[in-house]
Amino acid sequence: MNQLNGSPLVLTAPPPAARVSRAAVGFFVAGLVMTVAALGYTLLDQTVLGGLNAQLHAVYDSYGKHVRPGALYGYLYALGGLGVVGWLCCLNRIRRSPRAARIWSSSVLVLSAPAIAPLLLQEYGQFVFPVSFAAIYSGIWVLGLVGTVLLFRRTKSG
Repeated sequence: MNQLNGSPLVLTAPPPAARVSRAAVGFFVAGLVMTVAALGYTLLDQTVLGGLNAQLHAVYDSYGKHVRPGALYGYLYALGGLGVVGWLCCLNRIRRSPRAARIWSSSVLVLSAPAIAPLLLQEYGQFVFPVSFAAIYSGIWVLGLVGTVLLFRRTKSG
């Protein structure tokens, strides 16, 4: 008996922990892997391929401007580094609290959209960044979008 109000004391099991679909986790892991690969591609481009440097020459040389790619590579490294941190935090939240993961991943998704927007910047009618960088990072963002949507879907227990 409950001593406060005299009603019988009923013990109930706690509600089952919210589950996250394996597909959602898969998209987050794929996003992490792709972000690390994008960082590797950035390093490869800077040291061997020279795609960004060639693109800058194609855009600016005919206008008599010389643009060094250092700051743009810095932006790409920062974008990739923050992306890795975002993916790891989302995966950690999924493991600990699916509800918090929904909030966290939605926030990261919204904040990362303006962060990748400069990849689509154009001057003199041409993209400043090679299309490969815009495609890679936009694809990574889409992985986050799909993973976040899947976090909000209900999964069956079992």
